[in-house]
Amino acid sequence: MKQLDFPRRTRVEAMLRYATPAFVASEADREAFDLADWDELRLLDPSIVTVGSHSMTHPVLPSMSAGEIDSELAESRCLIEAKLGRPAEFFSYPNGDVDERTLAGVRRHYRAAVNSSSTTLRDPHLMPNRHLQRGVLPLAWQLNHPPAPWRSSAALSA
Repeated sequence: MKQLDFPRRTRVEAMLRYATPAFVASEADREAFDLADWDELRLLDPSIVTVGSHSMTHPVLPSMSAGEIDSELAESRCLIEAKLGRPAEFFSYPNGDVDERTLAGVRRHYRAAVNSSSTTLRDPHLMPNRHLQRGVLPLAWQLNHPPAPWRSSAALSA
């Protein structure tokens, strides 16, 4: 599906919905796959947790027209801000896909963005996205307890 251009992908999705009109996700499906609902997100303290955008339909943005890219970016931000009542200033590129048109749109709509394939810290719209495999606590410990400059990394891992 990700390899299809946006209009064709939209048609295939419509055909799938048409072919399965009785499908409704079960409570177990929701529990397994829904991360949080709007009410749960609204309860998160905005001084601790930032809710950002990831587009409306998780498309391959570079495969879309400039207008479609702009709609994905703008509508997603507007929906989050309307549902949560707070700014959504940050973006994460779906699939890590970015080209110049996508980057230009993200710069228009968002203060900063992360990308899974980025390695630079110089552009706030192409910041590296890091997944914390062991959770946030080891990162918090490292940030609050930096290694002494005279210690080697080997000594720290022992």
